[in-house]
Formats: sequence, structure tokens, C-alpha cells
Amino acid sequence: MDTSVLFSGHPIVRGGLSNEEELARLCPSEFLDTHNPWHNCIAEGEFWGRNEQAWKWKNPNPDVQAQQKECRDNLLDGSRQVLPITTRHAIAAWMLSEMLEEVPPPKRPQG
Repeated sequence: MDTSVLFSGHPIVRGGLSNEEELARLCPSEFLDTHNPWHNCIAEGEFWGRNEQAWKWKNPNPDVQAQQKECRDNLLDGSRQVLPITTRHAIAAWMLSEMLEEVPPPKRPQG
């Protein structure tokens, strides 16, 4: 499957992406599974505590990385919630799986 559509959406006022309904139709069902580690990383809120310094990116270009993170953030953020949160989490999990080589490790406790 051509995954370029994942990061081709444009931000919408109040949050979301211009192509999120298309992404919902294309999203592989494996990312809706609550046992999927990518899904868990997003849905459990663990994602925001992950150590970005330890991420293993598929694309080494910082500009591409920033654009991919912006798409993911726009999908998850904002008050304009056309799609159910479970669908948004599944799409974000799919995005993350295409951005990174592996599920990000948790941030280590400081102390």
C-alpha cells in the first residue's frame, strides 16, 4: 500500500487534517486492535511521555520528521473531532508505525 497519503493532509482550523476521512477508510484494521503496540502507545497516552531522543526514524531527514510529527499532532489535537477518538488513535498509530522503525521506548524516570 502506498502510505504517502498518511502525511499529505493539511491542518484544519480547530484541529484535524484535510484528509482524515480518507485516512479512516484506508487505515489497516490491525491498528484498531487494542493489543497492537502502536495503538497502545497512542491510546494510553504513553506516547507523550516517550523519549524522542531514542526514536529510530525511518527517514533521517529532520524536515520530513517535523512534517510527519505535525500531521500526527494535527490529527490528534483540536476541538474539531469529526472522527471517533478510537479511529483517530488508529490512524495516529498507523502514522507512527510508518515514521519509526520500532515502538518508542518509555521515557526513563528521572531521579
